[in-house]
Amino acid sequence: MASKFAIERSQVTYRTPYFDNDLVALAYQTPPSLLQNEPAIRLIADGNPALGKIATDRGLASGPHRGLNRFLHWYQEFTFKAEYAYDYGMPQWLAKLDHVLAPLRLEKLFLGRHKVAHFRVWYRDELSPRLKE
Repeated sequence: MASKFAIERSQVTYRTPYFDNDLVALAYQTPPSLLQNEPAIRLIADGNPALGKIATDRGLASGPHRGLNRFLHWYQEFTFKAEYAYDYGMPQWLAKLDHVLAPLRLEKLFLGRHKVAHFRVWYRDELSPRLKE
């Protein structure tokens, strides 16, 4: 397999986006308005208005309720970051606070909203006896 790749590579110029300075320069010329989510949400709503009204897991949706949509987006972003913190670690000061508030089981408010695999909590709770063996 490796020899076939070597033969093919001898006949073709091997390039990746990371080595192509012109492509990288072009990416940095993207207008700021296109770096936002609004064009994609608008395109979805134009194609299918009913689909555009369904919010994503990050709270993005089209519709006349801009204030409500912004609040939902903020809330979903918060829960996304909180779930990330519970899964992949949090700052030491927050971990201490979480330990003090452990009887409240605050992770139940966040876990499972955006991802299904929660290794940190599994290792801490369900799998800890097996890991200690």
